[in-house]
Amino acid sequence: MSTIDAHLRKFIIKTALDIEHFLKVKLLQDFGLYEEEDGYEIIDTFFRAFPEIRDNVIAKEKNSNCLELIEKYKDDFAIWNIVEVLSFGDFIQLYTLFYSRHQIKDNFSKMLMPIKWLRNAAAHNNCLINKMGEPYAREIEPVYAITKLVSEVDGLSSTTRTKKMKNPVVHDFITMLFVATKVISSKATIQKMFDELRNLIDVRMVRHRDYYEKNEMLQSNYIFVKKVVDFLAASSI
Repeated sequence: MSTIDAHLRKFIIKTALDIEHFLKVKLLQDFGLYEEEDGYEIIDTFFRAFPEIRDNVIAKEKNSNCLELIEKYKDDFAIWNIVEVLSFGDFIQLYTLFYSRHQIKDNFSKMLMPIKWLRNAAAHNNCLINKMGEPYAREIEPVYAITKLVSEVDGLSSTTRTKKMKNPVVHDFITMLFVATKVISSKATIQKMFDELRNLIDVRMVRHRDYYEKNEMLQSNYIFVKKVVDFLAASSI
């Protein structure tokens, strides 16, 4: 199980990094659609709203691969260079600020924190599969897009959907995959993502299925996630 968990964590980290990259591209593309926007003004506003984030950036000046960029722009950041030095959590705040300023509904602000939590857990080598059982670490309220997604998957009852989506790991993982299919514009990247995931789910996870045949909790979560993955893959590739 620990080996499977390690493979799962590697997949999560890689997918989350791809999402972060394409979200930054999307933000800058959408920012360019608004002539009234000023790339420097929005960062001034951003730092006034979140002074601790400016402190986070400046703190990287002496111990980051972006130190030259920080030294050059630390007193004059614009949106097109600040995205290179923000952590994912701080970037989420900038992303949310921009889309809320323009009341743009077609964005993923409410789905990004679950991805951050999942990626952080994976990056810190937390055991994800062991967290499948109750009690859960936090309460989940899926956004409409995620609720709609799982409702469209054949073979999942309303009771099953409600129960499984209360699981933070399951919810965050499905949310990550959904956002990936929406923001990653490279079809080749999406194809590779699902190829890797299907190999993990359909091959590696069931290699020793007899080990878990009496564990109803693991089996039911596996079936639920597999159905959602198969549905997303079929509708995205």
